[in-house]
Amino acid sequence: EVTSDCNDFFSESITDIILATNVAETSITIPNVTYIIDSGLVKRKIYDYETGKSYFVQGWISKSAAIQRTGRTGRTCKGHCYRLYPASKYYGEFADEEAPEISKSILEPIILSLMDIGVKNPNTLNLLSPFEKSRYTKALENLERIEAVDDSGITLKGRFLASLPMSPTFGNIIFHLSSIDVSPATFWAAVLVAVILSFEKVNSSDLSLAKSNAAKLKCEPLIEALNLLEIWKEKGNDIMRCGRSLIDIEKSFFQIIEVLRPLFPSLCEVSTSSIDLGHIESQKIRQVIFMSFGENLAYRDSFCKMSKTFRYRLSNGDYAFIDNNSVYKDMSPKCVVFTELRSSSQKSYMHRITVVSSDWLK
Repeated sequence: EVTSDCNDFFSESITDIILATNVAETSITIPNVTYIIDSGLVKRKIYDYETGKSYFVQGWISKSAAIQRTGRTGRTCKGHCYRLYPASKYYGEFADEEAPEISKSILEPIILSLMDIGVKNPNTLNLLSPFEKSRYTKALENLERIEAVDDSGITLKGRFLASLPMSPTFGNIIFHLSSIDVSPATFWAAVLVAVILSFEKVNSSDLSLAKSNAAKLKCEPLIEALNLLEIWKEKGNDIMRCGRSLIDIEKSFFQIIEVLRPLFPSLCEVSTSSIDLGHIESQKIRQVIFMSFGENLAYRDSFCKMSKTFRYRLSNGDYAFIDNNSVYKDMSPKCVVFTELRSSSQKSYMHRITVVSSDWLK
C-alpha cells in the first residue's frame, strides 16, 4: 500500500530529491530512484545501564547497511550509489553487520516475558545473541526493585506487568493505581500516561496550551496525554491523520484496556472521547508516577550562570538540568521526578518532568 502511494506521488517528468533516515534501508521501495547519496552515518539510541542514561551516538553504519542503502536503487531502473566516505573507512572501520538489537535494547520486558512463560533463568538460554552479563544483571536488579521478581522467580505482580504491552517500568504506574481510590477519568488518564511514557516524546499540538496547563497540572506526561486526547477528539474517526506514532499509542492503550477490563469491571466501558478532562485528579496521577519513579528524584540546587538555569542534584550525587524543551525549564520547581535521563555535550538532561510535593517525602 505504501509503495503504491509512492507510485502516485512521484512524477516521471520531475526530478525529486528524497531525504531519508536509515529507516529507508529496508522498509519501502520507491520507484525510479536513479541515484543514492550515502553519508555512511547513523545515529543510534543506546541505553547505558551503568548510568541509567540514554545516549544518541552518531557513528559509521555497517557494511551490510551500506549494501542495503545501495539497494534502494537498481530495483525498477538502473541506478548508481555515491558513497561520501573513502574505501579505507569502509574496509577499515565499518563492522560487517549491525550489532544485535538485544545489545542495545532495554532488557527488563524481555526477561520478564521469558520468566512468565516458565523460563526460570533466561540467562541460561542458548540464544543466537546472548545477554551481556552486566546488562542482564542490572536489568534483573531493576525487576527486583519493583518486586516483579524475587529469589523464587516471577511474582504475581510480575505476571501482571508481563501481561501489559509495555515495559514493566511504565506498567508499574498502572499497578500502583490499584492502591489509590481514583475516579474513572483519572484511572484511564493515568493508563494513557503510562502508555505515552513507553513511547518517544509526543509533540504538543499546542505549546501555549501546554504552558497554560503546566502550573495547574504539574506533570509533563499528563500534559502530553491531555494534548493527545485533544488531537484524537479533533480528528474524530479519521485517526490515520494523526500520524504513525499516535496510532500506535492508541492501539497500545486499547490493548491494555482489554487486559484491565476483567480486573476492573466497574471501569469496563471507555473510549478516548469518554475521558472527562474536568474530572481528572492530577495530584493522584503525580503520586503514582512518584511511586513508580521515586529513584529518579531530583532536588533543585545552585543556579548555573553559564546555562542560565538551575541545576538539580540526583539521588546518586550527580547533577542534571531540566530538558530545554520542557515547560518546566523556566519554572524551576524545588523537587521533581523524571522518567528518562539523556546526556548531551557533557551535560545530563531530565525528560518528562513531574513536580513532587514536599508532603510526599515525609
